[in-house]
Amino acid sequence: MNEPLTRKQVGQVGGALFVGSGALTLVSPFMPTPPGFERTGVFAIGVLALVAGLGMWKLPWERWPRWASLTVVPFALALIGLHNYWGGQDPYRYTIFFMVCFAWLGMSHRRGVSSAFAPLLAVGYLVPLAATHHPVWAVSSAAYAVPLCALMGETLSWFADQLGQAQGALRHSEERFRSLVQNAADIIAVVDAEGVLLYDSPAAARLLGYDHEQLPGSNVMELVHPDDHQPVAAAFDEVLARPGAATTLELRTRHVDGQWKWFEATLTNLIDEPSVNGIVANLSDVTDRRLSAERLAHHAYHDVLTGLPNRAAFLGRLERVVQRAATDGTELAVLFLDLDGFKVVNDTLGHESGDRLLAQVAHRLTPAVRPGDVFARLGGDEFTILLDGVDDPAVPARVAQRLIRSLEAAFDVDGHEVYLSCSIGIALGQGRNSTEELLRQADLAMYRAKDRGRCRYEVFDETLAEHAQLRLALEADLRHAVERGELRVDYQPEVNLESGDVVGAEALVRWAHPTRGDMGAMDFVPVAEETGLIGAVGRWVLEQACQQAAVWHAELGSAAPRMSVNVSGRQLQDHRFPLEVASVLRRTGLPASLLTLEITESVLMDDAELTMSALRALKTLGVELAIDDFGTGYSSLAYLQLFPVDWIKIDRSFVEVIVSPSEETPIISAMVAMARSLGMEVVAEGIESVAQLETLRMLGCRRAQGYLFGRPGHPDVIAQQLRVAPVGA
Repeated sequence: MNEPLTRKQVGQVGGALFVGSGALTLVSPFMPTPPGFERTGVFAIGVLALVAGLGMWKLPWERWPRWASLTVVPFALALIGLHNYWGGQDPYRYTIFFMVCFAWLGMSHRRGVSSAFAPLLAVGYLVPLAATHHPVWAVSSAAYAVPLCALMGETLSWFADQLGQAQGALRHSEERFRSLVQNAADIIAVVDAEGVLLYDSPAAARLLGYDHEQLPGSNVMELVHPDDHQPVAAAFDEVLARPGAATTLELRTRHVDGQWKWFEATLTNLIDEPSVNGIVANLSDVTDRRLSAERLAHHAYHDVLTGLPNRAAFLGRLERVVQRAATDGTELAVLFLDLDGFKVVNDTLGHESGDRLLAQVAHRLTPAVRPGDVFARLGGDEFTILLDGVDDPAVPARVAQRLIRSLEAAFDVDGHEVYLSCSIGIALGQGRNSTEELLRQADLAMYRAKDRGRCRYEVFDETLAEHAQLRLALEADLRHAVERGELRVDYQPEVNLESGDVVGAEALVRWAHPTRGDMGAMDFVPVAEETGLIGAVGRWVLEQACQQAAVWHAELGSAAPRMSVNVSGRQLQDHRFPLEVASVLRRTGLPASLLTLEITESVLMDDAELTMSALRALKTLGVELAIDDFGTGYSSLAYLQLFPVDWIKIDRSFVEVIVSPSEETPIISAMVAMARSLGMEVVAEGIESVAQLETLRMLGCRRAQGYLFGRPGHPDVIAQQLRVAPVGA
């Protein structure tokens, strides 16, 4: 049974009933009395009831079991019976007193107690009544009075039981709610309409560090981040608009240590709820989630390696600036920066060292950019800078100069001293160009800076765009040139300066373009190298040259000229290239000794270790190797003496300065002497005058080629020269 009254309350209620009845009994002798009223006896009963009631009020009932209070029931029944006997034999009043007694039983004790005391009630009721009335009348009175008292007691006991269950459920619900609130991970707070904190759960102390009693009475805005005041005030206005309204928002709240923590707050208007009378706020700590989201957002728009904005962030910002510039007409500039020589560092020291170098570069370049401008890494060794609000056309150039100067000092990469430079392209805009166009223009300008020597900047102009469009069309045409039969090979003779005999021929590719006319190698080979088409073009040229050399060898035998074929850097870096050369020699039947492969000096030094491996593989085939355009690169003598090279070809730029036979040429003299000391032969390129011919003979150069001996032409021209008198003899 869920008891509505405590044991102490049961005793106090019973005591109150005794005191009340005792007081009434003491007063009754002084009022009109019925016949047979015994004043002395009634007075004694009143005193006895009053003393008993006061005693029951003071007794420590909470120390005893509930049934202990039932011991007063016989005493009460006896007092009621004596009172009826001496008080005038009024059976109705007599019954009412018994009913009050059983009402107390019903309210104070479990169901069934009233029925259990019914026999005692019958005795207590019948004995005094039978003494003063006829027995039949007494029994008939008891027949309705006793069940009525018992029924009333049981009914009140049932109501008390229901009330007790309801109170127990309510108490259990309150205890559960209190436990949930006390142990909830989230903060539960009650705030009045003015924002004053009325209540906060213990989670506030755990999550914010304040003492539990420290916050109530303060205004919540004192804890809210200043930037969140407006959204919090708007949320309050929203929920105050109508009872029961709710809204959710995220806000920052100050921790006791001064740091800001993120919370997701749900506000519910329960001001009209009497038990709440305020706005209930449930605050869930979302600091970790928010920080994780911010980290993800940062990683989505920032480069992990350098910490700079990435391509997505740069393009997004550029798009917004371009749109604004289209409206207000402000100037902007995009700088496209590419590191010079980074690939060599990456290939030599490894990618991890390369990554560390990139991080140092980013750190070095950042101070060179104006505050407020966007400095981003697009990928690899490419960086971009967005200059917003360019009021002076010279500003982008000054920024580019600072960027270039910032890389002049050496970098320390894993103990290695590394030097880098950069090439920068600048594109100017005023909202007339799209983001893609600006990036493309800056990229084109950057490539022109590289073509013009690197470590410099160039500004985009329309000639670059036209050149890019022509180059794109050229690339498309070149992809079909071989299959359409538009390429051909011309041959330029190489002459022995001592005998004047034609001893060799260099194969030079030409393109009979359908709309642009005859194009030399310099007009399209660079495009082929950049696009990867050089592989197909190079294989075709090698096949044609070897076929022609095989024809001459079949006709002339040992007098057949040696064939020279130029090899690009991409071909040399392809590990399959030696196998392709061997396959061509096998198919054409050309002896390997009659084939010379020419590699430019810059290609040799681009990746010396890889080049060395490729050259050794080619030498095992029996072909000869030559360094073309010697003197224009930056060969290391240490590498040069290790390369298995047979010939060096002096670049025409050293020959064309000779204007008279007696002119001193110390550089050519040094080249010839060095080649002989290394066991190499020398070929001079670009001979166009007799003075140049005589000078080279005097210096000991044995072979040469140039317009003096013949321009590149059809193989029949070479065949004719092979059958006539020596050239230049």
